[in-house]
Amino acid sequence: MRSYPRNTGPAPSPARRRFLRHLVIGAAAASVMPRAFGALPKAKITKVNIYRPPNLNLHFNQSNMVVTIETDQAGLIGVGEGGARDTIEQCAQRLIGRNPFDIERCWQDMYRAWFYPPGREKIHALGALDLALWDIKGKALGVPVYDLIGGMNRTFLETYLGGGGTGTQLQEPNGRPGLGVTPNMERLTLVTAITDPGTTRPIYFRADGSQSSW
Repeated sequence: MRSYPRNTGPAPSPARRRFLRHLVIGAAAASVMPRAFGALPKAKITKVNIYRPPNLNLHFNQSNMVVTIETDQAGLIGVGEGGARDTIEQCAQRLIGRNPFDIERCWQDMYRAWFYPPGREKIHALGALDLALWDIKGKALGVPVYDLIGGMNRTFLETYLGGGGTGTQLQEPNGRPGLGVTPNMERLTLVTAITDPGTTRPIYFRADGSQSSW
């Protein structure tokens, strides 16, 4: 019978054993975990609408402007809040034609585009459009947005009343808190695009039909 030398090398350390065990467990979990993005439809952003509510908050850092992002998928529309008309228009121009599910890519492009570095005003507009993009993704997957960003943390939201008002501005007619477009809102801007004949350059138009200056 042939004999083989025993392995006399050092035994794996406890930290190494834990690392290898977690690696095996993680690989096994990944093999059975459903890929959420596999259920996402192919979609493209076609329009961005900007609405002014009748009770417009004139404090810029507390804007209640409403934006909606429309896609080429029927009924797949996202809603967000915040920003100012001029900064939202500029950011929205970068979204037309993009995949609404590539949220980080869209955000980085809006943030880095143009010559001057972004300031607080642009970040506020980015927040409104970012909300709408996450709203689209949650609706497409049929799950609450909090399930896409780590899960629910609380079942309530603490608020305080400041600057006047009755605290009912965020109530829908049925008493349910929510955000959306209502008939008494004025649409300020519709950002969409057509392709310039003979080139691949998009031409952007506002809701009143005027061509943008971007």
